[in-house]
Amino acid sequence: MSLQLRSDRLKFSWDETKNKMNQRKHGVSFEEAMQVFNDPFHITRQDRTEKGDLRWQTIGMSDRIIILLVAHTWNDENKEEHIRIISARRTTRIERKMYEQMP
Repeated sequence: MSLQLRSDRLKFSWDETKNKMNQRKHGVSFEEAMQVFNDPFHITRQDRTEKGDLRWQTIGMSDRIIILLVAHTWNDENKEEHIRIISARRTTRIERKMYEQMP
């Protein structure tokens, strides 16, 4: 089952089964993962291409003041940004430093 939510100019979607698995494995829901895109200091970098989809990683802070890494796809459909969340977890020490050192 897929879920779609909207937040300002962004449309989010994900597989609900993956969301539940991610919560069990990493303690982070995809609903919380959406919050990193509202962080004005979030950083996004290209990750890799898998099955023809370009994958991205975004690091940002959630409302619980936790720095998360969100793996996702991104595309621009009908002048609306669509983000499909694949996974989310707390950052590693190195990823956290990268986030903290951004201007």
